[in-house]
Amino acid sequence: RIEREEHEQSITAVAWSQDGRVVATGAADNTVKLWNASNGDLIHTFKAVRSAVSALAFSPDGQFLAAAAVDLSIRVFSLRRGTLEKMMFGHTKPIEALAFHPNGWLFASCGRDGSVKLWNADRGLGQLHIDASTMPLLTVQFSPDGRYLASGGLDKIIRVWELNVKDDEPEA
Repeated sequence: RIEREEHEQSITAVAWSQDGRVVATGAADNTVKLWNASNGDLIHTFKAVRSAVSALAFSPDGQFLAAAAVDLSIRVFSLRRGTLEKMMFGHTKPIEALAFHPNGWLFASCGRDGSVKLWNADRGLGQLHIDASTMPLLTVQFSPDGRYLASGGLDKIIRVWELNVKDDEPEA
């Protein structure tokens, strides 16, 4: 069992890297921390977040970490360089969940504004906006093969879209 108290305020998001070696935590102290999963050592702290972190997701190859914050931003960090690479805005209410597509460059977000958004992590651009619900959405996830995207929220409805992800443009 490993326990660490490094954040100054509540931990609000946790994500594991695909290989299980790194755990990321986001907190109300506006930081994202990377931890060695085997021994609990702190690897790196990102302080580029301007408000509490609401969601985290690793890219499948472990090279990037997306972090959503209460200020409605999504930041993509390079784990290799330890730097902020991209910052994106598009939601009008807090973001609840993030998920990377298996291709590694596409990721989804959903939030309390009832929308699902697809983003290009490489370019830092919004790719597709879906007004999915009039109620807040709380979770979003790609199928393992990347053909489908599912979301769910307070309206108790699961929505599944078949995606056509081309080289750089998704379609739902």
